[in-house]
Amino acid sequence: MKKTGFIGLGYLGSAMARRLISEGIELVVWNRTGQKAIDLGLEIAGSPSDLARRADVIFLSLKDRL
Repeated sequence: MKKTGFIGLGYLGSAMARRLISEGIELVVWNRTGQKAIDLGLEIAGSPSDLARRADVIFLSLKDRL
């Protein structure tokens, strides 16, 4: 099974990550606020570049700062 990366665990990103988990997707995550990643109990990458090295596919859920 391929490993999936997920960056951005805010309100929407956390819900999306939980849905992927419920479908049996193996996730490695990174979030600017580390506690949100810890709360999900998943494998946590040390940085976005670390996540990119460890994942075959990456989802991003990022806020636009306009």
